Amino acid sequence: MQPGKMYKFLVPLVLVSGCMTAHDQKISSISNKSECGFDKGAVFQNTPYYVSKGEEHAPIGGLSRLFGVYDKSIEQVKIQKNGNYLLVRFYDVADKEIIGSKPIGGKGYQSEGGRLIINKWSSCKPGEAGVGCVWSHIELSCTQENDLAVKEIGRGAGMLALVIPIGTSSSYLGLYKRMPDKN
Repeated sequence: MQPGKMYKFLVPLVLVSGCMTAHDQKISSISNKSECGFDKGAVFQNTPYYVSKGEEHAPIGGLSRLFGVYDKSIEQVKIQKNGNYLLVRFYDVADKEIIGSKPIGGKGYQSEGGRLIINKWSSCKPGEAGVGCVWSHIELSCTQENDLAVKEIGRGAGMLALVIPIGTSSSYLGLYKRMPDKN
């Protein structure tokens, strides 16, 4: 292809390509503690005292939802590292364990310093208007006040009509109050 013809093709393509972002600016103001106590087990309120706008009904809007449990009677969630597994326990208002523990293991999570990273999902597939891939992960860490900060970070890329490149990036935040530990 001749350089002049290539520019005639590339200029409109660049003009119509796009990137969409949605980020909660509060994330940058969160100062993480070096350790959260996940080794011994840490208990948090199930309902966040802060959640990014529009995310109230998303999984980040309830701590138990991050682990696939949607029982409305859950008041508190205990998260504990146990070897290669992450054990999650759920408690009602009377501090009675409900549902039992839910282990997450293998490649489902990793520990980096004082943070836990849960590899949520990734997917590549064709759609009605093109093809694209999306991926996300959840970061769990403690704030300086010892509350739980849950950051959901997502990315995506695709080709609209198999010609126009698009990208997407998002980050959302949920803050959960630390509760007294359970035996």
